[in-house]
Amino acid sequence: MFRITLILFVLMTLGLFTFEKSKAEDINIGLVEVQLIMRDSLAARSIQEQVESQRSIYESSLLTEENRLRELEQEIIRQRSVLSPEAFAKKKQDFDSQVTAHKRNVRERRRILDQAYGSGLREIQSILAEIIAETAREKNIVIVFPVSQVLFGERTLLLTDQVLSKLDDKLPQVILNFSTN
Repeated sequence: MFRITLILFVLMTLGLFTFEKSKAEDINIGLVEVQLIMRDSLAARSIQEQVESQRSIYESSLLTEENRLRELEQEIIRQRSVLSPEAFAKKKQDFDSQVTAHKRNVRERRRILDQAYGSGLREIQSILAEIIAETAREKNIVIVFPVSQVLFGERTLLLTDQVLSKLDDKLPQVILNFSTN
């Protein structure tokens, strides 16, 4: 609510928005369903597919490692009665080091997925902003609001379909980088 009040205040201060009927009719306003675009665009879908594919690969290898660690733990427990306390402590310490390394690997892979996903979204948002500005200029629109910030608006103000179409043409996919850097 504060954002809407602030936006109206700024518009009134700049003289772009008044409650006089004649001035209000001269202002062209547009609305864009940003969340819908960020969900349904070809680029967004390509990001989701790549992240899910990479996540499946990661989960498969992590599951294999977790099974290996479980088996190792069971083996260490079975050997406890035949090992000297020092030998058991050494094996337990080695096992704990492997578990710690596995947890670090899980965190690193999660970080890589999050970083690649965020990078892809930022790329879409950047191109989306350019397309919205371009569409606004073409239609002589002076201000464009995200639909999520508007309580009421005529459907004729929506630019979503045009913007989504242009985004799909300009950026049909985003190639994510899942490197460890």
